[in-house]
Amino acid sequence: MSGLAAGSRFLDSQPLSGVIADRHLFSEKVTFPEAAAANRAELLRGARPEWIADGLGPYNPQLDVRRVMPALMAEYVVEMETPGYRLWRLAVGEGLKERRGQ
Repeated sequence: MSGLAAGSRFLDSQPLSGVIADRHLFSEKVTFPEAAAANRAELLRGARPEWIADGLGPYNPQLDVRRVMPALMAEYVVEMETPGYRLWRLAVGEGLKERRGQ
């Protein structure tokens, strides 16, 4: 435990995509579209988190965070990637995007 406060109340993809856990590994069928849309709008209204962890997109490209939240992800670059995980960092100006090869 780091002792740090969470950067967002959305610590999992289900509230943002509307796709129920376990199904999200093989399906993109949204069960709760209105709730997911409201949650995405709330996230966009707040301060941008410095980091976004995506452990779902590599397994289900239809639910990749760049597809689910394109307006948010336009400001992020991949900081680290493994076969099943991507860690995104908020870009600070165009220079950071260029250094990261985006």
